[in-house]
Amino acid sequence: MSMLILADDPGMQRRLSSVLNAAGFSDVLAARSIAETIRRLELDGAGEAAAHIDLFLCFTGTSLPAVQLCRRLKAVRDLAETPIICVVDVGDETSCRAILQSGATDVVPIPTPETTTLPGLGMAIRLSQERARARAAVAELETVRAQFQELQQRLEQEAIRDTLTGLANRRHFDEVFTLEWRRSARSQSRLSLVMIRLDSSFGTTLLAGQTHVDAALKQVAATLGRIVKRPHDLVARFDSDQFAVMLPETDLMGASVLADTMRSQIEALTFPAGKSMTVSVGVSTVVPNREADASTAVTRAQRALDLARQSGGNSVEIG
Repeated sequence: MSMLILADDPGMQRRLSSVLNAAGFSDVLAARSIAETIRRLELDGAGEAAAHIDLFLCFTGTSLPAVQLCRRLKAVRDLAETPIICVVDVGDETSCRAILQSGATDVVPIPTPETTTLPGLGMAIRLSQERARARAAVAELETVRAQFQELQQRLEQEAIRDTLTGLANRRHFDEVFTLEWRRSARSQSRLSLVMIRLDSSFGTTLLAGQTHVDAALKQVAATLGRIVKRPHDLVARFDSDQFAVMLPETDLMGASVLADTMRSQIEALTFPAGKSMTVSVGVSTVVPNREADASTAVTRAQRALDLARQSGGNSVEIG
């Protein structure tokens, strides 16, 4: 355990150090004034103590410095619970009362040269030990709490993310798209939806194996993520080989241009096993209203997507 002695008399410092060493305190700091005490603790402007102290022992000629020290130490967040023993003339009841009211744990009589222990030292040690155990328990609790919060955040992310691509999953897309539909209905703004489906995913599955298909899906997802950059846009994995892109406040022309950019950049990719990949793309743009359902836009974009596939793929159709 660590101790700091405040005593303006060097002889008293030595006497108190001897008593503390006998009590098992091996780490004893000493200061001759309140100012030096503050320096030894390396107190900063934020009210934090750099040095860890388990117990303070204060000896001064009058009660006033002891009161000042107690108040100053109790104002420091890291030291507010640290026990303080003040060594004074216990016959002066007024001084003792003032010191205790200022935050001291105990007031003990001045030790004689023959003194080998202090009356209140045992209680102060027990308080320090309890405080140390409490600090350890709080630290452990904070660690567990941080781990729990991290786990909770990870689970929340897993609940809305597709595990393979890292994009939003179908469930999250449906929830967000419904909310955006309602918002667009209130503001009477355009809402565009782009549906993208791999033209040759099943053929690639048969020829190259599922590992290569997964890698291809990741590449397509990453490409879509790079193209769609606005904060309120959403890219999601809609089905096994299909993606959806929500574009709020985007007209048909803007959505069509972006859709063709997606198609051409995916076509330019080099996929595993030297395979090429093209996509069919369907686009729909609507101004939502309260009477219609969000599935209206999905159905229109899906029909346009089916038309693109029926036309041979690697194309963009508008629904």
